[in-house]
Amino acid sequence: MCIFAYLNYHVPRTRREILETLIKGLQRLEYRGYDSAGVGLDGGNDKDWEANAGKIHIIKQTGKVKALDEEVHSKCLPFLLSLVSGLNIPCFSHKHEFPEKSWFFQNLKYIVGNRKNSKTTTKLLELGIEELEGAFALVFKSVHYPGQAVGTRRGSPLLIGVRSEHKLSTDHIPILYRTACCLLGKDKKGSCNLSRVDSTTCLFPVEEKAVEYYFASDASAVIEHTNRVIFLEDDDVAAVVDGRLSIHRVKRTAGDHPGRAVQTLQMELQQIMKGNFSSFMQKEIFEQPESVVNTMRGRVNFDDYTARLGLDREGARGFTVPAGSGGPWGVSTLRLGFPSPADLIKEVLSMDDEIQKLATELYHQKSVLIMGRGYHYATCLEGALKIKEITYMHSEGILAGELKHGPLALVDKLMPVIMIIMRDHTYAKCQNALQQVIARQGRPVVICDKEDIETIKNNKRTIKVPHSVDCLQGILSVIPLQLLPVLSPPSLQVDFPRNLAKSVTVE
Repeated sequence: MCIFAYLNYHVPRTRREILETLIKGLQRLEYRGYDSAGVGLDGGNDKDWEANAGKIHIIKQTGKVKALDEEVHSKCLPFLLSLVSGLNIPCFSHKHEFPEKSWFFQNLKYIVGNRKNSKTTTKLLELGIEELEGAFALVFKSVHYPGQAVGTRRGSPLLIGVRSEHKLSTDHIPILYRTACCLLGKDKKGSCNLSRVDSTTCLFPVEEKAVEYYFASDASAVIEHTNRVIFLEDDDVAAVVDGRLSIHRVKRTAGDHPGRAVQTLQMELQQIMKGNFSSFMQKEIFEQPESVVNTMRGRVNFDDYTARLGLDREGARGFTVPAGSGGPWGVSTLRLGFPSPADLIKEVLSMDDEIQKLATELYHQKSVLIMGRGYHYATCLEGALKIKEITYMHSEGILAGELKHGPLALVDKLMPVIMIIMRDHTYAKCQNALQQVIARQGRPVVICDKEDIETIKNNKRTIKVPHSVDCLQGILSVIPLQLLPVLSPPSLQVDFPRNLAKSVTVE
């Protein structure tokens, strides 16, 4: 499940524009693999908007966001719900009923390990923060507090985008802590015990000018609107009231940072667009030359083959090594043995026509075995995972040194086999495994070094990749295995594999 919510304070927008903002926000999150969507609307339809201004109308729809778009025509608070339980649950908006018809609607993403009933509205957030177990992200909205929203998270991501043409009061929001035993309750004298919210403890546009806030689970949903965001941390409670944003916590713990900074996203809209590619997965694969260079930028000097080792301090939460890309490889501290990694990756990517022929042949098979040793065992596992996820074909990554412990029984002339053999310390042993497969009438496709004349000469089918140092060779040898499922027949939903979600919501 993922969240997208929008609050508008004094910014001229038609209801149609607001609707488009919300639907577009959901569509930006849809790539994560969701199968249903719902919205909570302020008021009713256009004809009775004023009469229903104090109500929240719920609309839900199974399938893609496009189906929901056809149903919704008003301002809304949307969320996506992934049916990971396998149950076809028709209800998508979540309404909590309390005494005196105090209704709260929550936009949520969660994995909870317990259940708790709240008896008063004032206890709702306290129970959610102190008593809930597991991971969750929540955004609350009440009919009694129009134009207001409260969000919190634990484990699951939640950020707040801020958009205003005017100067903001601060770029660092201080954390407010409760002063007594109840977060939203009252003390014995009947007074509220929350820390005071004033101009020094919240974020707002100077002179109370227009501002818009976006709650989202992913930066991709807000980047086309703003690049200024606040990332909430576990157990933060963010409240937006009358255009002012404040952040609270239930209790103070050692090591807590005193505030949350307004950060600038280093992201561009084109990064979340497919462009000329058929799928996001294909785009990410072909962006790898730039991704690897970005990872090494500022850390590796190719002129004298030296590397800059070190960690960057980010905030007060710990030391990190920024990868500089969304790719799966971090090579920031390795001494490289080749001058142009981006060119080598481009050389492998240029073989997509050859790999597509192999993908077409494998498409009608029911199973495939991928074998390798040493550094390339992990490559085999990754390749097998991608093939089974995208093509729904049974695939196994097998350690070539363990063929006689069972896997060799699967090999015959009909079983597709892919082997990775590179000139490293396992080369001789991989050649032995290759002969074992051939002796059982196997017809393996060998991914090998383009300079390995012996392997190329002795095998009918090879995929030749450039040479690199052994510890980095996997960056090149994994690319053909990445391309195989992507180049399969277009009937497959590469970006939306069945039964899977990019954002995992089960434990």
